[in-house]
Amino acid sequence: SGATTLTLFTEQLKTDFQNFVREDTERNSGLRLNYRATRHITVGLEGRRTERSSTDPTEEYEENRVFLSLLYTSSPLFSPMPTR
Repeated sequence: SGATTLTLFTEQLKTDFQNFVREDTERNSGLRLNYRATRHITVGLEGRRTERSSTDPTEEYEENRVFLSLLYTSSPLFSPMPTR
């Protein structure tokens, strides 16, 4: 317990539509912080920005989000196997 992880992420998705003339590019970027409070409880905080550009101006947008999460597990998510 007490372990803290910090993750920086970014991803890009490009979509070419076949049935009509449109091309979108969507980018997600953010920062995620996880804190393992106890063996069974992890608290997470994430900030994310999404931007979409498009050949159709009505489909463009920008969005900022903040997520707070509480994860409870009854057993460890990962149990290393002993090696011999």
